[in-house]
Amino acid sequence: MWEGATVPIPTAALRGTDGDSEPEDLVYSIEQPSNGRVVLKVAQGTEVHNFTQTQLDSGLVLFSHQGALDGGFRFSLSDGRHTSPGHFFRVTAQKQLLLSLEGSRMLTVCPGSIQPLSSESLRASSSTGSDPHHLLYWVVQGPQLGRLFHTQKGSSGETLVNFTQAEVYAGNVLYEHKMPAEPFWEAHDTVKLRLVSPPAPDLATTLAVAVSFEAACPQHSSRLWRNKGLWVLKGQRAKITRAALDASNLLASVMLPQRPEYDVLFQVTQFPTQGQLLLSEEPLHAGQPHFLQSQLAAGHLVYAHRGGGTQPDSFRFHAHLQGPAGASLVGPQTAEAFVISVQDVNEQPPQPQASVPLQLTRGSRASISRAQLSVLDPDSAPEEIEFKVQRAPHNGFLSLAGASTGPVTHFTQADVDAGRLAFVANGSSVAGIFQLSVSDGASPPLPMSLVVDVLPSTIEVQLQAPLEVPQALGRSSLSRKQLQVVSDREEPDATYHLTQGPKYGHLLVGGQPATAFSQLQVDQGEVAFAFTNFSSSHDHFNVLALARGANTSATVNVTVRALLHVWAGGPWPQGATLRLDSTILNAGELANRTGSVPRFRLLVGPQYGRLVRVPGARTEPRDSRPVEHFTQQDLEDGRLGLEICRPEGRSPGPAGDSLTLELWARGVPPAVVSLDFATEPYDAAQPYSVALFSLPEAAQTEAERPESSPPTGEPDLAASSPVPTVATEGFLGFLEANMFSIIIPVCLVLLLLALILPLFFYLRKRNKTGKHHVQVLAAKPRDGLASDTETFRKVDPSQAIPLTNLTGQGPSPGGHPDPELLQFCRTANPALKNGQYWV
Repeated sequence: MWEGATVPIPTAALRGTDGDSEPEDLVYSIEQPSNGRVVLKVAQGTEVHNFTQTQLDSGLVLFSHQGALDGGFRFSLSDGRHTSPGHFFRVTAQKQLLLSLEGSRMLTVCPGSIQPLSSESLRASSSTGSDPHHLLYWVVQGPQLGRLFHTQKGSSGETLVNFTQAEVYAGNVLYEHKMPAEPFWEAHDTVKLRLVSPPAPDLATTLAVAVSFEAACPQHSSRLWRNKGLWVLKGQRAKITRAALDASNLLASVMLPQRPEYDVLFQVTQFPTQGQLLLSEEPLHAGQPHFLQSQLAAGHLVYAHRGGGTQPDSFRFHAHLQGPAGASLVGPQTAEAFVISVQDVNEQPPQPQASVPLQLTRGSRASISRAQLSVLDPDSAPEEIEFKVQRAPHNGFLSLAGASTGPVTHFTQADVDAGRLAFVANGSSVAGIFQLSVSDGASPPLPMSLVVDVLPSTIEVQLQAPLEVPQALGRSSLSRKQLQVVSDREEPDATYHLTQGPKYGHLLVGGQPATAFSQLQVDQGEVAFAFTNFSSSHDHFNVLALARGANTSATVNVTVRALLHVWAGGPWPQGATLRLDSTILNAGELANRTGSVPRFRLLVGPQYGRLVRVPGARTEPRDSRPVEHFTQQDLEDGRLGLEICRPEGRSPGPAGDSLTLELWARGVPPAVVSLDFATEPYDAAQPYSVALFSLPEAAQTEAERPESSPPTGEPDLAASSPVPTVATEGFLGFLEANMFSIIIPVCLVLLLLALILPLFFYLRKRNKTGKHHVQVLAAKPRDGLASDTETFRKVDPSQAIPLTNLTGQGPSPGGHPDPELLQFCRTANPALKNGQYWV
């Protein structure tokens, strides 16, 4: 997450599962986070320490970062009956990436011209110094008085919708102002942009565009709405109207309600030399050098040529606003010249001829001939036919041999005929148009155009990725990731020709085999590859790409994407044998689609280990040979093991390994898949997510001990690994392989028990009997008679037993004993049998 941000805790990062509990019953209890706090979406001002899995799934649990960049919180998970403690959720924050704009965000454009955006007006940067190619501007709202376009698209290209800061630095982003029908002195336009550079927050900005006649415009020699000059016949006269001279844009600087009270005053500072100016048939002179815009509009200004030649004429003037009652105002003004061209009465105008576009490669120079520029004029020499560049494209310029190396704006038909005029293509490979005017000096200029088509010097087929064919389908459509022709820009009109076809399939266009297709068909998904021979997991074909006169060849590689679910989890223990089952490799979906049992072939085994087959019962022989072929059924039965050895020649520690398999099924092409896994030294305290057939030798003793399993239903994190287990069949095999090392200790324990138990019972009985020192008779008394020898230990006189008189029940009334009791009383000692004695 970003520093200082508040984001939901995703379930992909924290999720608990329990087979017999609902998500709302799983409760997280957390300690105080070290770098922030946990809050609920509905109450972000209150910190919480308990929440449920349901709240997590709904995105209601948020983490608000504060403090250190690296931290987290400890937590336990409970379902109400069992608790899974000791977990830690790590939170890592990154420094916030911020965008900023350092340019003026203002662009000044001459009316009717094209102006490139520069870093002075638009310059973006980021707090981490991002590459300008990664700073992207999206055009939220385009300009209203013009348009944005890219130099690679040409002036006739489509409107720009996005561009990068690098393109601004290169001057490739242009603003073109479109002249309106109504005059103006200054107009304002805006371009709303959004600066984007993930993962930084977007930054909205506005580029202000000022279109003004006040600005110095190298593209225009006049600041007036019109100053086109006048053509007049020799010795004749002609009106100067608003079509030739118009200062309405100066009036446009005045507010519309007050505009009728204002006018534009022209003051002639230099009069014509080949004729004179007449205002309402009165000549203008030094004492009366003024005329008004309103008089121009009424057609009262006339130029009269004196004759005597066809030399051009002109007059200079100063124009400014005039207020009510003739008051001079401070406002827009200009000082310019008005050019008058004199035409002979019998002069024939030049006639432009049809032309063909000039084609040349990018970065080259090509001469312009009469095929591109040709004008017929029977009464003018080629040196008298002059061309003027009105507008030039952005992908090159015109140059004259022997002149300066820079662009030229004037040349003659003689320059064209002599091969001195050339076009230098120093821009992008797009078509461009020169807007020209041609005149013989005696006729009004005629519009003419020169088309130049800059071709790419080289093209390249971008192959971003091989074509992946889904294994279950056997076919896939090509896209721009496989085939896209570029030069200095994209080439959407490229075509392809098949030079070498695929070996195991066909190339289809519109569902039919084809040998040629276009980029447009690729973009529309009409070009596809289909396997017809299911004996290889890869294929390729070669094409020749053609685009605007350039060509190149490319090879398209085709691979099959396996329909196989591959295990992805934590590291596996080194020195152990784990069970390779359907939780690690599962082609069950492929089996369902093809109606067959998928088969695997081992192409490249692991570097530190091998695949082995594990017996399912004690009676089956143990096969230690490596496995090279197995099926999906073997995986589901758990009959395969992966022995992971310790890497040799290196210190103990984590390592990476992999094995490469080829997956086969009926009716589909085979596919190659790689199982990548990480290994680490075995840690008895570390839970592993796979079943183990055997443990490392150092841990086998621990593996033999029965481990108490947690109660059923104890909650566990899905992101955590369950406690490692040893597979049942593998444990039996382990017993067989280590029979003596197990039986001998068991026998020793049983022998010790056999010796200890009798002694234990003897001592216990002795303690119950007491210490009576019974003396053994030297000879048994006969006929039950005791001998005169004393058989008991004499009582110490000092240890006399005290006697107590007992007050018993007296005799029955009458002094005679109860007859019923007498039958239970013994009146004489019975005779002793052999071996009996009195105690």
